[in-house]
Amino acid sequence: MTLDELREAGERLYGPAWAAPLAAALRLPRDTVRRWAEGRLPVGPDKAREVGRLLDAAGRHPVGRSSLAHLTMNTGDLVRSSRDQALPRATEWLARAAAAGRGEAAGIPFVIDRRGEATALFHIGEPSAVVCGVCWREDRAPAAWGALLAVVDIQSIRMAPVRRPPVPWLVVVLMPALAVLPPERLIQLGEMERCLAWCLIEAGE
Repeated sequence: MTLDELREAGERLYGPAWAAPLAAALRLPRDTVRRWAEGRLPVGPDKAREVGRLLDAAGRHPVGRSSLAHLTMNTGDLVRSSRDQALPRATEWLARAAAAGRGEAAGIPFVIDRRGEATALFHIGEPSAVVCGVCWREDRAPAAWGALLAVVDIQSIRMAPVRRPPVPWLVVVLMPALAVLPPERLIQLGEMERCLAWCLIEAGE
């Protein structure tokens, strides 16, 4: 863990005065964390993992690499998707199509239905196989979550009990049309979801 990553993690967890509460959470002397913060002592791999666990427990995304909380509302599955999982060539092509608001990849059409400040809603497939919401700013997350719920007919689709994930997030609702797609299309859909989310985030930052 680099000094910049340590500072970023500390501020995400505890705000500007993070050193003392981080020391308490890790059960370490304050002097140890102060030496980390001053760059006089490296953060070992064990303590870096502990800091990562604190971030996870607090619902904050990890430091050191771009990561997206990917929630499937039907099942309640929440996974982390790193930026490097989005293939560069696919992302380049999808970025141009996303800027235009619609496109087609591998024979699967998509439409960006709504863009807002640090948020977007889009669907993949005609009829919609998945409806997705993406948000990358905490202050916009409640409104983005509400907008996603408003466009999906919750009564007709089985949903797991879920909470809004930490930003940046991609939330996916599987629609009935998904059931008729062959397995290879399902893999392509998953890749499209992630790539489109990253395209929208990077265009909006």
